[in-house]
Amino acid sequence: MQFIIERRNYIILILIFILSFWIICLKNDRIFLKSYNFKDKTITIVIYDRVNVKKVSNEIKKIYKKYEKIKDLSTLNINGELLDKADKMNVIFSFSTNEVTKYLKKTKIYKYIINADGNIITGKRYGNDKYNISINDVNSDKVLKIVSLENESMVTINNEKYDSLVVIGSDIINTNLVGEAIKSLSVEDGKAIALKYNCEVLWYFNNKISLSKNFSKYIV
Repeated sequence: MQFIIERRNYIILILIFILSFWIICLKNDRIFLKSYNFKDKTITIVIYDRVNVKKVSNEIKKIYKKYEKIKDLSTLNINGELLDKADKMNVIFSFSTNEVTKYLKKTKIYKYIINADGNIITGKRYGNDKYNISINDVNSDKVLKIVSLENESMVTINNEKYDSLVVIGSDIINTNLVGEAIKSLSVEDGKAIALKYNCEVLWYFNNKISLSKNFSKYIV
């Protein structure tokens, strides 16, 4: 009887050890979901690759803290052609998020989606499908379109001229700069700039949707 009890305790001890080891591994090797702040903006990042959560989170936090201190755009390596019409803080914010994506790729993290205060940056798909993102009417929250993205960025601007201006491009800096440049222009003038900088655009105003030439390729 004593042997049975001791043997049972031994088995329990092994199970506890295995469980503890599994919890430790899970803590450092699980789906990553974290939020960060950049001044008054919130960034939520989901990573579907296996990562060391603490290490990656700390590195991302350092990047945002570093660029929060930047005040002069001349310190950033950005093509200046569209900078005159851009909001300085939005440019710094998009630059910092782009630095985050560069860090992820450098450390072989490819499957992720970032929501940077409403702007979306996608990495490589983690399943069979790309990342599906809805475009909503800000006045009624009605879904206008659903787009499917992979390794692309989407910027949404709401202002007096348009209820929604949605720009899709290959990286968050260029996409943001194009959005800032065309947000006060007519649809036709906006199309010309978007074409020049390889972006696609959706305009929504007066319950009407207008699209650039190839925007429909993203629509689900």
